[in-house]
Amino acid sequence: MKFAEILKYDTDPQTMSSVRAFLISLLYMISADGQVQSREIGHLLSVVGSTKTGPLSIQVANQQILDIAMTYRSRNSLETFLLEATPRLSKAQRKCILANLLDCAYLDEVVDQAEKEVFNKFVEAFEIPLDELEPIVEIIKIKNGFAVFGEQYSVIK
Repeated sequence: MKFAEILKYDTDPQTMSSVRAFLISLLYMISADGQVQSREIGHLLSVVGSTKTGPLSIQVANQQILDIAMTYRSRNSLETFLLEATPRLSKAQRKCILANLLDCAYLDEVVDQAEKEVFNKFVEAFEIPLDELEPIVEIIKIKNGFAVFGEQYSVIK
């Protein structure tokens, strides 16, 4: 089952589920530097699911869960979220979230200081040793490093 399908069933705003924690985690990273880039929105849409309704129009398939997550993000500090979410997540879920946070942070090939601080708070709360994350970091750098194709092919300037 696709993650977007799983989200459809997570509509109780009073319960912090693991899938909601994943989505809220992305929102904290996306908003870390105070700028929401189009690639970050694309990453978010790939998670929550989207449908095209016209040439440039996109609707969020799971608008209700996204609204719940955005409301939570706007009302709670990262520290509060981590205290609530961390005990509900398995180690595998924590690593998955960290990998996706890294992917989101590296979308523009540069991780700024605010994104580093947010990520480090997740790492500390999730208690995942940095040596376990090093291979993930290297793969994500390669995945998002379009510069390897040369200047003329780079979409990131």
